[in-house]
Amino acid sequence: MAFSKWLPLAILALSSWACKNKELNSIKTDAPNIVGSGCSNTTQIKLSVGASSSQTFPYSYQFDPGTSKSAAQPTVVALPGGPGSSNIARLKDIRGFLPEEFNLMLIDARGTGCNAGTTLLPSQYSSLLHAADVSAVIAAERAKGNIDQVILLGQSYGTVTATMLGSMLPTDKTIAIVLEGTVGRAYQYGERFEVYVKRWSQMIDSHPSLTAILAGSEGPKIGARLFEDMRGAPIAWFDGEISDIIKSNGMTDSASRSSLLLSSVDNTIPFDGPRPKLGLADSVGFAEVVNCREMHGFKDETRADDRFKLYVVDSDNDRCSKIGSLDQPYDSHKIELKNPIYYFQGREDPATPLKMMQYHRDGQKSYGVQTSAAIFTDHAHDIFGDANLWPCLKQVWRSISNLKNVEFEGNAGEFKGKYCSNLSSNRGQISTSAPPSIDGVKDSKLSADITCLDNSYCKDGWGWLNEGELGCNASRSGWKPGLKGCSCVCGR
Repeated sequence: MAFSKWLPLAILALSSWACKNKELNSIKTDAPNIVGSGCSNTTQIKLSVGASSSQTFPYSYQFDPGTSKSAAQPTVVALPGGPGSSNIARLKDIRGFLPEEFNLMLIDARGTGCNAGTTLLPSQYSSLLHAADVSAVIAAERAKGNIDQVILLGQSYGTVTATMLGSMLPTDKTIAIVLEGTVGRAYQYGERFEVYVKRWSQMIDSHPSLTAILAGSEGPKIGARLFEDMRGAPIAWFDGEISDIIKSNGMTDSASRSSLLLSSVDNTIPFDGPRPKLGLADSVGFAEVVNCREMHGFKDETRADDRFKLYVVDSDNDRCSKIGSLDQPYDSHKIELKNPIYYFQGREDPATPLKMMQYHRDGQKSYGVQTSAAIFTDHAHDIFGDANLWPCLKQVWRSISNLKNVEFEGNAGEFKGKYCSNLSSNRGQISTSAPPSIDGVKDSKLSADITCLDNSYCKDGWGWLNEGELGCNASRSGWKPGLKGCSCVCGR
């Protein structure tokens, strides 16, 4: 059954259930209030709190017209991850990988970002209602004549919203749905950290000296930072970070990279114990409700590997007891889409594993939906966050607006060679990731025989290329075998 057919029933059921559960509705709701100058360019409208309610609340979003200022250009509707992240705060980052002429609509979910501070009950938070909010916003901008056809962009949790929203919108007004780091369904017990644990174990096995460093007094901080970087950093950069830590021998003097690493994580909460239990007096926001009821219920935060125990939260099944634990699990197979879907996925993504994307794709293919997938072997989560891909991604987004196929598996250099060869051959630009180590590559810059004029990481005349970019291979003079890449000359 198409998702749009049972949406009203689902919302009514949610509202009815919440009214019966007075304990749930008595919990305070709150979200970090970041409303300020970053929200000054937003538009505010009144939206209904639910399908069966006459109550309204103020909802803010940002419409950023493209350089052409034309409704005839596609409008990318950017749906935030998290759940609970702000996309309005990411205007420059999102604009970076989109064509300048495209229009852009930035969304923050109810109760988050520029919509923080709104007084809502936990029963009034859900992915369904979030998607319905965005549908209303699109309709409002279309009524003004600002937009016509849209491309939905979901990143991480935003892929859930994009999937739901895609089933609500008129198919003739939706060009395509772009999903990066896809969530295909609710996580089963033990799934949320299995890729983290696999990569962590590989890291320890490959770098035995890390064990002593992580066992030291600063180990929890270093480990917490590595845990976070494992999530989003390109593979070569992450491996280089490990090398830097080992090279510094865990020292914390100001000259060591280790001290720079630690200074950036002083406010990091170590992953070394259970999170607080949720009581009636505690605050509950959009993220808490969606995670508990739809995504994973916080049941699977186990210590699956003894060497990993400092960096994975212990199980706390009481956390969702007052809200509901997976009582409305998300499943993309129950949602029928019609428009073409473009998947972008890191093969080693620990936050939204590859199998989640494959699950989502299999379900939509069974409905006859046209799909294509670009799988990056050298990236984890947040592929679009790699600024070195932005010039190429702009070109790929134009191809998507024309519904051209983007089917690919390989590293970023190969992706650019396949879809953006005119850029790399004419300009000699790009690196797929930051140099893995300043000290690790600068000693070979003088012997580098590859020019990379537009490399974003040029420093003191040299930059960095991953294997396969601009002819970087083991035969080049700047080749670094341990790091699988080449130093390059930024100008001559």
